[in-house]
Amino acid sequence: WNRHNFAIVPESADWLRHQMITATANGEVIGFCEIAMLEVPGNDDDDDDDDDDNGETKYAPTIVNLVTSSNYRRRGVASALLGSASRLVQRSWSAQSLRLYVEEENHSAQKLYDKLGFETVSRVQRKSRHQLYMVKQ
Repeated sequence: WNRHNFAIVPESADWLRHQMITATANGEVIGFCEIAMLEVPGNDDDDDDDDDDNGETKYAPTIVNLVTSSNYRRRGVASALLGSASRLVQRSWSAQSLRLYVEEENHSAQKLYDKLGFETVSRVQRKSRHQLYMVKQ
């Protein structure tokens, strides 16, 4: 659990809106995707568009966990889960974007996210780990 981004969740649990989507095959869970409202990371180089019009912190639907069983990798499971997550946040949360963090050295995951339309918007550091923050509009 120490590899998750739960340290940046909003102070009020009401904001989380935590959702889990599962993928199954033959009655077995073969993958899952967790989504929650997380704080949009700040960036000193921008024009403070991470804050809303009232100067309050902005939160956005963010993938906090995406897992595919090793027996089902490279079969479209992660892509299907991300597609479902995108539709869920559009329909249920009226959100126009989906965000995620990926370890900087996880090039295979980055390749998948690039292919699915995610764009890297910033590089963040948590403790000694570097992550890319990616957004799909």
